[in-house]
Amino acid sequence: MSVARPSVVVVGASLSGLMAARALRDHGIDDFLVIDRKRWIGVPLKCGEAVEASAFDELFGQGARYPFIKHVADTHDVVFRDFVRPLLDVPQLTFYELNRTEFERWLAEPVSDALRLSLTVRSIARCNFGFELETNQGLIQSRAVILCCGSNYELQRQLGLVSSLPRLGYACGELHATSDRHRERFVWHVMDRCEGYGWVFPKGNDGCNLGILSYRPEPLRSRLAEFKQLQAIATTPRTTFGGRFPQDGPLACTAADSLLVCGDAAGMVFAATGEGIRFALISGNLAGTVMAEAMLAGDTSRRQLSRYQDAWERRFGRVLRVGVRVKEVIMSLRRSGFLTSALRHLADRRIADFMLGKHARLTTLSYSVARCLELPRKLL
Repeated sequence: MSVARPSVVVVGASLSGLMAARALRDHGIDDFLVIDRKRWIGVPLKCGEAVEASAFDELFGQGARYPFIKHVADTHDVVFRDFVRPLLDVPQLTFYELNRTEFERWLAEPVSDALRLSLTVRSIARCNFGFELETNQGLIQSRAVILCCGSNYELQRQLGLVSSLPRLGYACGELHATSDRHRERFVWHVMDRCEGYGWVFPKGNDGCNLGILSYRPEPLRSRLAEFKQLQAIATTPRTTFGGRFPQDGPLACTAADSLLVCGDAAGMVFAATGEGIRFALISGNLAGTVMAEAMLAGDTSRRQLSRYQDAWERRFGRVLRVGVRVKEVIMSLRRSGFLTSALRHLADRRIADFMLGKHARLTTLSYSVARCLELPRKLL
């Protein structure tokens, strides 16, 4: 059986893994592999493809100049039943709608020589020189590992990072060539028959990405069909997709001896909306940078690598935890019948703050109020 011995293995060749790989190379580490079970970069698609513009711009510069950005959306419709609340003057709620496949292939170009695809990790364990990974193509022995393997959590379990599977949310969607009705605004439609929401994200001349997200297992394909009827979309989809995402907030431990965890693999998703792209990009970049500096210093101990956990905690740790509460506020208001009233009376900026996970204290207060409003329904 063949044995590969890179200094660092990045497990996962999606957004966080590719960002980690680019950061390793940018900081002078070339002896690494990026491995993934998929056959092609950027495939399959599993999400709505939207990323907060300010986070993207901070990493890559002005985003609108990139060809894989298909639309810039700074106006939104938040919908519940027959009520539509436009959000028109909230620049902090500007999103880029990507062609994610093109974006991931662009990210992969500088590290393409390190990619090893169609490679499935069956097990991972610590050993005296670091880690040993058993794969379908042989063994990999590595001094350090960066886990960017999505929301499977089996490898995290094998390494003792989780004792049980975190709660997962589920999504399915389609890419459509649509009419002008879906060319400009993002649509966020809180569903009545689904514990979640539907989305329509315009992609300019490329049509739109639409789908439905649920915080619990549901017959999503039938819910998606209902949502398409609500949106008057009858075209045949170009692509269909499905995925899942963690909704319990970030893992307590994302840095250990010679080990970092980022992106969905670390629970870094805004639970209320399922948004994960910005956290994957930022955490991957931080993980690759910290690991490279540790390798160059000859010290990959937990104490050294804990700088990564400190960095992402400062950057967006509170936002991720607030996202769990925001999800619960929205669902409580929906169940109690007060969601329309909240959407009608809250200022645009306040709704945007909720959607971005800002103002933790206000969110906690809103959660308490929403649960109180739900009490009469529970007592009946």
